[in-house]
Amino acid sequence: MKTAPTWGALAKVVLGIAAVGMPIACSGSDRTAESQPSGGSAGTGDAGTNEDGTSGTGGSGGASSDAGGSAGSGGGSSDAGGSAGGDASDGSGGLADAAADARSLDAATDGPATDGPATLDAGLDASADASPADRCTATGGVVATVLCCNSVPDFPSSCVPGVCSCPPADSYDIQTCDCQSAARCFDPQLGCVAILDAGADGGTARSCDGLADTCGPSENASCCASSVLSGNTFYRSYDGVTYLDQSYPATISDFRLDLYEVTVGRFRKFVESYPRSLPVAGAGKNRNDPSDPGWNVAWSSDGSMPADQVSLAAGVKCSSTSQTWTDVAGGNESKAMNCITWYEAFAFCIWDGGRLPTEAEWNYAAAGGAEQRVYPWSAPPTSNTIDATRAVYGNPTSGVAAVGSKSPAGDGLWGQSDLAGNVWEWALDWFVVPYANPCSDCAVTADASALARVIRGGGFGQVDTSLLVSSFRFSAPSTNRDSSLGVRCAKDP
Repeated sequence: MKTAPTWGALAKVVLGIAAVGMPIACSGSDRTAESQPSGGSAGTGDAGTNEDGTSGTGGSGGASSDAGGSAGSGGGSSDAGGSAGGDASDGSGGLADAAADARSLDAATDGPATDGPATLDAGLDASADASPADRCTATGGVVATVLCCNSVPDFPSSCVPGVCSCPPADSYDIQTCDCQSAARCFDPQLGCVAILDAGADGGTARSCDGLADTCGPSENASCCASSVLSGNTFYRSYDGVTYLDQSYPATISDFRLDLYEVTVGRFRKFVESYPRSLPVAGAGKNRNDPSDPGWNVAWSSDGSMPADQVSLAAGVKCSSTSQTWTDVAGGNESKAMNCITWYEAFAFCIWDGGRLPTEAEWNYAAAGGAEQRVYPWSAPPTSNTIDATRAVYGNPTSGVAAVGSKSPAGDGLWGQSDLAGNVWEWALDWFVVPYANPCSDCAVTADASALARVIRGGGFGQVDTSLLVSSFRFSAPSTNRDSSLGVRCAKDP
């Protein structure tokens, strides 16, 4: 299996910025010294810029409702649960107190609640035609327990604690709400996970609530559009042309992946909600991987994440010439968001109802699954054709483009744009060599020897097209910010 060169050794080439004289070393007002690459062994990134990868657990508190009960460390529910930030008799507790209680929620429960006031199927049937405004949600990645709709002006009473109003019915069973956006359900096994109203495109994600449809080649598609990738077995980093090692098969279950990289407009919603948008312990788990620990709540307060909204907005201004973030919405809203750390990418995806894709999932999408494509668009799969009609690459001074600008010519098998070029995309995994084996929905979420996280896909500055192939893997420190680093979110189908 081919392995990636080091971040320190090839960063200037890989990120495509040497030609414009932008230093990788983080200095001046562009970036902080803490994200400065310093070399390292092959494919491992840089020592001194990464966390230890351990996963913490949440507290023992629980979120409760007047009818739905609690979802704490023991799972289960009761017909007359206690209160969380409000009166248990009327379920109209304040958001602030409820959110505070919810942050100590222990996501590692023994099983889903089973004693709610109505069956899941009944809940789904009763609310199938309700509009998002008529339903309830968890807010900002934090469980807001039982602020029912009739306590908020202009919203009808339709919150039914304990009844899940959104799919999938087989695993989500505690409804909480704040009546501010699309329907969400709370899964006591996974933590606070936002599940979208199901539809052909996966529903309306939180980051697209009120956001104009400006993505894609005609600038009229939802920036939150996604598609379901049908699971199968394939070979990681294999294309039958240049990458010839079939030693690393992986079996992937069905999952949903955004068609576009996260845009500035979408990320702006996250910033506006910050720090309420910080995840709770265990959120963002891959349901197909029982070993996935999800979000480590320690990251929210140990310096991995910015302290407040001002710090977050300042942090994503990593390059005066190439950053896409602007403090005021403008012409960059449909461009891929860059300059975000691995932690911020993960937190955003969780807040938006999803998670980071695993490296295996990302490779699967780019390779067209078992087709084992050289490039995401390769047809036949062994085609080496690459040009400016298919990807944003080869020009270090061009900067990041609007997402989907090379669609459909550059799309992958399931419709994803920019899987090669535009910005490198963070994956969940620590970067290790060789790949973990065997692999069934696998991810490297804990490895004491790992020093950096996986990034895939290449960026706008790549002149060497071998860095844009579906099989190429690279790494960056978790705290690194760069104008060629962005993200695409995955979610459960």
